Amino acid sequence: MKRLFTGIILGLSAFFGCAAEAQETSGGYSLVQSAVYAKAHQQALAPMGFIDFCKRFPDACTRERTAPARIALTPERLRELVSVNDHVNQKIHPETDQDLFGLEEYWTIPVDAGDCEDYALLKKYYLEQLGWPRSTLLMTVVIDERGDGHAVLTVKTTAGDLILDNQNPAVLDWTKTPYEYVKRQSSYDPKIWESLDPKQRKAPDAVAAR
Repeated sequence: MKRLFTGIILGLSAFFGCAAEAQETSGGYSLVQSAVYAKAHQQALAPMGFIDFCKRFPDACTRERTAPARIALTPERLRELVSVNDHVNQKIHPETDQDLFGLEEYWTIPVDAGDCEDYALLKKYYLEQLGWPRSTLLMTVVIDERGDGHAVLTVKTTAGDLILDNQNPAVLDWTKTPYEYVKRQSSYDPKIWESLDPKQRKAPDAVAAR
């Protein structure tokens, strides 16, 4: 799978945030860390599209025997995040589930088109193939600036919770995004979801991103 990324330009200049800031040095890249982690409050209902996805792809939703809560964010790992985020955002064309499948909500790993959760699922898949623990790659539901439901991928690192998003080309710390965070997968069991919103608000259904 690593051959998939051969020839992709690895640009770190797009990465910034309060949790991890990439700085160029004479030896390459170093990380300035000041982690601010998103807090999970209690168990939440999993999105219906995700439940259906796990029925169709059970191997993608199995629990790891060992589940590290976070992964060390080395310069190499940071390059992988940026590379995967760029590659998927450029590869996949935004289309709604209604247009593609005739369904309001249908989570899947896309080939060339999909909506926001499909982008995130493909990024999750690629990173797992590169050796990232499943427990650190969490599907996440947010409310975007327009008040619409949206899905992103949260990556739990020792430098903070980083967001891979098809609406933003940069890999950002979660505190630097414009979103209201509603819920995400648990690190300990991918089938369990946890609330990130102490008010327990319900997110609208995820829609195709711009």
